[in-house]
Amino acid sequence: MPFDSTNYDERISTLQRMKHELEQRGWCQSYCVNETGNVCLAGALLATRGHIVKDAYDEWEVCFNLADGSAETKRAYDDLITILGPCFEHEALGQQTYWPGWNDECGRTREQVLQLIDNRIAELQSVPR
Repeated sequence: MPFDSTNYDERISTLQRMKHELEQRGWCQSYCVNETGNVCLAGALLATRGHIVKDAYDEWEVCFNLADGSAETKRAYDDLITILGPCFEHEALGQQTYWPGWNDECGRTREQVLQLIDNRIAELQSVPR
């Protein structure tokens, strides 16, 4: 389900479930879910929607071929931008990267990923309603 610009409670709930998936399954790079069941940011979002089973093993390219087709994965990528905000890590270079690229960047850590989610939850909770 896509998010609108005012649905803060749903976005917070989704982020909390994503964090739970990352904490329970573990975090990975380069795969939505790796051979041991760890998930990346997009994989965590897909898992909250029931699209990743315990023993799935999907490379990014294969991830677009989930049971319900590529539209769901594309929607998950778009929803990451809505949930987390734009990813401007490389703005100084004139580039905007998507969150999967941020997740997969060399040197990225699980702690940074969890902190990103915690920061976004705090930002959304502080928005006056």
